[in-house]
Amino acid sequence: MTKPQQRLATAKYLCADNRHLVRVILAYNNALDYAQSVYGFAQLYARNARGIT
Repeated sequence: MTKPQQRLATAKYLCADNRHLVRVILAYNNALDYAQSVYGFAQLYARNARGIT
């Protein structure tokens, strides 16, 4: 399994019970600053992936 496949499998596992992404991030690293940073980056990435600026 490649790293991207491992990351996808991990994300699917962590989000399996429909937990909010911030809760999933906090389960990985319980630092709120870290969770906010990762969540903000994920939102920016999603907006750019959809072509919204």
